[in-house]
Amino acid sequence: MDKKPTDANPIDKTAGERLKLRRTLMGYSQKQLGEAVGVSRLKIGQFETGKRSIPASLLYKFSDLLKVDIAFFFHEDTASTCTRTRDILSHEALSLMRDYRALDNPEVRTAFARMMERAAQLNKSD
Repeated sequence: MDKKPTDANPIDKTAGERLKLRRTLMGYSQKQLGEAVGVSRLKIGQFETGKRSIPASLLYKFSDLLKVDIAFFFHEDTASTCTRTRDILSHEALSLMRDYRALDNPEVRTAFARMMERAAQLNKSD
């Protein structure tokens, strides 16, 4: 059975999902990321869905800009916390992660983390 031309290659799909995850965590829009590497917002969207393969030269640029090893786009073990990409891409989760990263004061970061841990404990005990 031949593969339909519209079917995304699993490797391209994984790389695209990882690109979207890291782009979002770093606070870039598709347009901003595209401008930074010299491609259109539309191509970024196609990369993220796996409809278009990401050229090696762009993967290199993405890894540098997004501060990850290039293997991040392919290997599960390099991003063990990201194995369920779709689950952690919720708006609320991403907002929390961006807010946490924006906290400059280590004491405030620690307090925030403890508050979230406590909230999770209370939620489990309900």
